[in-house]
Amino acid sequence: MNSANQYTTARRPAWGEPICPDTFRKLLLRRAEAVGLGHVAPHDLRHTTASLLDSARSADGGRLFDATDIQKVLGHSRLSTTQWYLDALNTDAIDRAGPTLDL
Repeated sequence: MNSANQYTTARRPAWGEPICPDTFRKLLLRRAEAVGLGHVAPHDLRHTTASLLDSARSADGGRLFDATDIQKVLGHSRLSTTQWYLDALNTDAIDRAGPTLDL
């Protein structure tokens, strides 16, 4: 099977209808390929969701979502799992240190 039609077997699910993980993966890969994103894994969407929620700010710069909010959205039973996602996304200290170390 060539890559051009590798993901065409996934049917379009009805809105609100549960889909099996394999169908979701095929749909995601087909859509990512169609827009030129290359390989996108379903788990990448979880990282993107965590990143978007963590970086969302109100007009005054305050956070719109805290770690427990993000934990609930991602469906994690442990806050430590969510914190692992957020720590990987948090480059604030590195960004602030850059100019000082770039003397």
